[in-house]
Formats: sequence, structure tokens, C-alpha cells
Amino acid sequence: MIQASSHTEELPVIFIIPPGEKKKFMSGMDAGAYDFVSTPISEKELLTRINYQLELKNARHQIEKSELFKSSLRYASQIQASLLPSSQLLDHQFSSYFLLSLPLDIVSGDFFWIKKIGKQLFVALADATGHGVPGAFLSVLGISLLNEITLEGIFEKPGDILNELRDKVKNSLRNNHLKAEQYNGLDMAICEIDTETNAITFAGANSSVYISQGEKLLELKGDRQPIGSHIQERPFENSHIQLQSGDRIYFSSDGFADQLGGGIHPKKYQSKNLKTLLENISDKQLSNQKELLLEKHMDWRGDHDQVDDILVLGLELPVL
Repeated sequence: MIQASSHTEELPVIFIIPPGEKKKFMSGMDAGAYDFVSTPISEKELLTRINYQLELKNARHQIEKSELFKSSLRYASQIQASLLPSSQLLDHQFSSYFLLSLPLDIVSGDFFWIKKIGKQLFVALADATGHGVPGAFLSVLGISLLNEITLEGIFEKPGDILNELRDKVKNSLRNNHLKAEQYNGLDMAICEIDTETNAITFAGANSSVYISQGEKLLELKGDRQPIGSHIQERPFENSHIQLQSGDRIYFSSDGFADQLGGGIHPKKYQSKNLKTLLENISDKQLSNQKELLLEKHMDWRGDHDQVDDILVLGLELPVL
């Protein structure tokens, strides 16, 4: 009767067995018992067994909740992935590319975004404050706002897009009663590529892009301010550079550079080492570069835990 009711089916049952009749406990187990005590009853033993069964019950519930939560996160990850640019779009716009994506908690606060408007192709990679569920919510907000801004079609340069995005992110966080100091918003690098000339216009919020031209690797640095609240906000500036067919553009969130490792006295990998690594592997095919980046990350990390979401995007300009 206890097991037949949904209210009591998981209630731990402890049998009281008379002395010398412990064999009857097996029939009790078959009936659904969890444990037994013998008479005469020791209060200490009884409380110990009760507490043990309650702890087991709580542990089972935690495991079930954890599995349910992980299942929900996996589903959320699929939804998040559906918002990202498709591989077909990347194949169509670039000669070659790679995407190294290592979320810390199934869903990610890092994302990339691509949109074609006329002959202009906009590419952005962003790192939302935090990771896991909070970061994923901010990434979805960022994607939605980028689509909204470019749909309006009145912002011609990446810096203008970042300016408008900053205002919309701040308004969204305020409207949801989130403290600005807790949710700084996004770091982002965004490029506008003229598909007829390969001219590039870049703007960044606490982010850079790396440009590979033959044996030379350039870094275009963004402004030292986030897309969100900041003590000294100023308009985002644009940088311009003329690229050629076959030149490569690299975007990266800070997860790769911030990874702790390097031995028993862990330290950050650092962006300068990432730049050197990209320079050293620049003569390789992009598909091979992805494997080399992953190999370096795992070697550096060693036995240490991953500390943040990691997203690195490499693009090779097509032949005009």
C-alpha cells in the first residue's frame, strides 16, 4: 500500500525484526524494505539507520535533479546552436574556416554571428559576462539585438553597431532589474568585409582580431571598454585595412588565453602566446590549425580544470 501511493512510494521503510529471525528480513526486502533493526531496539542504532536512509533518499533526488538539469541544458544547447550561423553559410562565404568551440558548462556565453547585407558581410565573435546559463542568456540577447540592429539598416560601420548594441544591452539589463556592476554585458570583435574588394573595417569592445597575410600576423585592437556599463564610455572607433584573397582573419574569446596551466604552478596562457601560436601555425591549412590549437590547449591545461568558455574562429577570404 505504501508503494502504491505516489506520495509515499519513495518512503524508506525500516523493518523491526525479533531476535533470531533475521532470515525474515529477506522476505521484507522482497516486499520493499530498505533496512532493518533488531529488538531490543537501540535508540542510537535506530537514529543512525534512519539518518542514513534519509541521506540516501536525498542523494537519489539530487542525482535525478542533476540528470534532469543536464538534460535541460543539452536541449538549451541545441536551441542555442540553432541561433548560430550554419556551416553552409560559412562554406558559401569563405574559402576555408575552422571553429574551435569548448563550452565550459554545456551551454556557452561565447557566440559568433554573421550577416550579409548587400555586398557587406558582417562577422562578429562575442564573449558574454559569465558562462553557463547566465552567459547563455546574455549570448541569446546579443544575437537577437544584433539581428534587430542590422534589420533596421541604418548603421553602416561596425563601431556604429557596437554603439547601438551597447545602448540596447544596457536598457535590456536595466529593464530586467539587473545591476550593471554584476552584468557588464559583452566583449565583442566585429568586422565588416566588402565582398567585392576584401576591404575590412573593424571595431572591438575589449577584443582584438588577428590578420594573417603570408608570413605576417597583424593585430587589430579594439577599445578598452565593454558593451555594457563602463566608467568612461566613449564611441567605438573603426579601423580599416585592405586584405587580399587568401588572407586569414582570427577571432577569439578570452577563454583560450585565460586558461590556467603550464605545470604545478599554474598561470594564464595569455593573449601574446596565442598570437605567437597563430603566427607559428599560419602556414598550415585551417583544418589543421584547429587541431593544433586544441592540442596546445590540452597540453597547457594538463590536469587543471577548464576555467571559461573557449571559442576561436578562423576564416580564409575567398578568391575574388
